[in-house]
Amino acid sequence: ASVDAPATRVAGHRSLDDCTKVGGGVSGEVLSHGVAAFGTAQVLFVADSAHNRVLGWSPPPTAGGMASVLVGQLTYAGAGNDDGGARFFGPSDGYVDPHRYCGLVADSVRAAGGEIRTGTRLEGAERTAAGWRLRTGAGTVDCDVVVNAAGAWAPRIGELLGAPVGVVPQRRQAAIAHLARPLAYVPPFFMHYEPGTGRLGAYIRYERPDQLIVGLHTEDILEAPADPDAYPRGSSQDFLEDIAEQLAGRLPGLADGMRLGNGWSGLYPMGPGGHPQVGPRPDAPGVVDAVGFGGSGLQASPAAGLLVTDWILHGEPRTIPAARAIAPPA
Repeated sequence: ASVDAPATRVAGHRSLDDCTKVGGGVSGEVLSHGVAAFGTAQVLFVADSAHNRVLGWSPPPTAGGMASVLVGQLTYAGAGNDDGGARFFGPSDGYVDPHRYCGLVADSVRAAGGEIRTGTRLEGAERTAAGWRLRTGAGTVDCDVVVNAAGAWAPRIGELLGAPVGVVPQRRQAAIAHLARPLAYVPPFFMHYEPGTGRLGAYIRYERPDQLIVGLHTEDILEAPADPDAYPRGSSQDFLEDIAEQLAGRLPGLADGMRLGNGWSGLYPMGPGGHPQVGPRPDAPGVVDAVGFGGSGLQASPAAGLLVTDWILHGEPRTIPAARAIAPPA
């Protein structure tokens, strides 16, 4: 629908003409601070930030009424974040700092006696009686097992090892949004993404009272493979226009007066069929893949590391037995 079209649905009030708060206290009819909404002809969901919950109506209400779906609280009267288990956003919640996380992992590797060589390109590989000999820009390395966990570079590493992978690097973009007015609350992470639709969905992440990180996300493959050594690192005008339009439609209260600032790009290494692959290569003895995690590599990396260790030491995924399903096919 057009952003200028009149509303046909109402939630949190008795009618489109009534701005009086419904009842008192907290209930399934009351919306105190709706920060995001998603709806179709069959259902309407609204994030009620002040009450730490999401309310849903099916079908969408035309004259207010009790919500039929509740997420984040145990009862419709609940509004806190300390009720023994139900959570929408709590004071201990936070975000992973990718740079700091990688630094901590590197420190752990070194503390265990491992060596990390940065800025070192793999130039060739050959099998030996004991395993592999790798030729790099910083000398030769002999090893028993090679793990291909090269992200967007995984296809190039796979070719050098004679173990090609079907990873497709996809460029995704994000930017800093400067708000017209500082927020008096911390909004939850919000994403409007529908898998399999072939469309990019907007997301927001709180950075500070006057700033948000905003971006467009999808795990669908929409473009030709990006070159990890030569892709645009900034944000495009098309991206800025798309994200601005989506935010205006989904978060009009926050988008009013918002200014988009510096943007950047990164690569999602999308795996075959949109799924990661972790395990030994049947066609290349001594090679273990950990590839194709798309936009979830950071979150999945602890589990991926344990699975790689299991395959190397035990020949099976003992930590997560069901992970056999994502091992490279024969």
